[in-house]
Amino acid sequence: MKILNSAYNIILICFLTLLCFQTNAQNKAELTIVIQECHRDSAFTYVSELKIYKNNTYYMTLTSELRGISMEFLKDLEFGTYTFMYKTFIGKENTITLNITKAEMYFLTICADFIDYSKEKYKPIIDQLGENDSYSICFSSVGCYHSFKKFIIIKRENDKYSIVWGDKSKELTTQDIENIRRFEVESNYVRTCCCTTSDTYVIEYKGEKKQLMMVAVTGVEVTI
Repeated sequence: MKILNSAYNIILICFLTLLCFQTNAQNKAELTIVIQECHRDSAFTYVSELKIYKNNTYYMTLTSELRGISMEFLKDLEFGTYTFMYKTFIGKENTITLNITKAEMYFLTICADFIDYSKEKYKPIIDQLGENDSYSICFSSVGCYHSFKKFIIIKRENDKYSIVWGDKSKELTTQDIENIRRFEVESNYVRTCCCTTSDTYVIEYKGEKKQLMMVAVTGVEVTI
């Protein structure tokens, strides 16, 4: 009888252990993290590192020995509030919060080019222009096999905005103006790094010049 009781106890313990293991497994989630540019498609998008906090406590840091991380897969995540901290490729810090409450697969998109333009204190020059006012942008690019310079003028006349490039001109649309605003905001964060091509912008307004060298920005997408 004692032998039977011992065998029964062993079986019961094994059953409870297996049940506990299955319960714990059912209470954990999986997460796929994708790094991308939200303004445009790019096959070379990455962030240098991604810090993760769980319920306001440090959890882990994702890094790569190569250029950076572009996709990650995490499993066995317990329920809780996860915060993801990273720097965009123009040096702007950003955070994303994800609440994991179910034992299922979650998907998270990290925008490597994210900027909350509504929270920026910088006022773009295009929004400072008065009637019959203007400013200029001189763009030059130098690389191993090319070198050129372009000069544009952005002006305001009769409450309308236009761009002049050589002998061409065009009235700016609402989207064009928004693109120029974003370009000016992004130019405050861009840093030069790791590229054989050097792109330089010189923005001049009322005698004051601002020069910046950059590798990548959303850009001023205006067709004339």
